[in-house]
Amino acid sequence: MLLALQIVVLALLAYAAATWILRYIQSRNITRIAPCLNPDNIHLEPHETPRLSVCVPASNEEDNIAHCLHGILASDYPDFEVIVVDDRSTDRTPEILDDLAARHGRLKVIHNTELPEGWFGKSHALHVAAQHTQAPWMLFVDADTRLHPNCLRTCMRE
Repeated sequence: MLLALQIVVLALLAYAAATWILRYIQSRNITRIAPCLNPDNIHLEPHETPRLSVCVPASNEEDNIAHCLHGILASDYPDFEVIVVDDRSTDRTPEILDDLAARHGRLKVIHNTELPEGWFGKSHALHVAAQHTQAPWMLFVDADTRLHPNCLRTCMRE
């Protein structure tokens, strides 16, 4: 009986190990074929720099939003705006956004107070942001991210 139990346990351990090894190999193969942006190749001709709207949904992001927006606003891309939709925040996010918008002309803040039936918060916030731009290109960025100053240029180059 003890021998049978040991065999079952060893078989389960071998199965678990094989599964994790297979997952590891699959993840390595995915990263090999995934496209990578080249941050060194950022030269753009003037016709390659169309207006860009960076859309950021934010809900209760007081710890992240200033860092995120400072990174975006420090971008070296020549023609962009930042549209932040404050999605019914209950923390200090609205005050932080209003303060930043008063100091940065590229930053537009929309305070969303309602969530229509059938919508989810983030998707609705991005929909609202998209309605407030005339730019031919939009980049959607989460509020808890940090962008390198040449990120917009690199994305548009690629």
